[in-house]
Amino acid sequence: MSVSKRDEVREMIKSKGITCENITLGSVKRLRKILSRHLCQSGIFDGSAKLIRLNKDYDDIKMKTNVIDSITCISFDYKFNRIEIAEWARDENLQPIISALVEWIEGEKLKND
Repeated sequence: MSVSKRDEVREMIKSKGITCENITLGSVKRLRKILSRHLCQSGIFDGSAKLIRLNKDYDDIKMKTNVIDSITCISFDYKFNRIEIAEWARDENLQPIISALVEWIEGEKLKND
């Protein structure tokens, strides 16, 4: 399930025209807000999953849990122009990340829209 869900979201990203090149800081902040809500509602990692501060390049959205200090949920790879989606995650941990991305994609407005 995880690979196909990731692939479905990647296809949604592609069909919407979202690329690393046209993602703004405001867009990343909006995604973080949505993801934070989905993580809290999901209760994964015994309800301890919380986002950590955005790095200065805003190329990674990371979280911490009761057992992990820092792990990447979503990564914007500007070199290869791709968006990576929690490659470490099993299905139960992936679901809130996927659902947050879908909500974000559906609401994302691009400059050429």
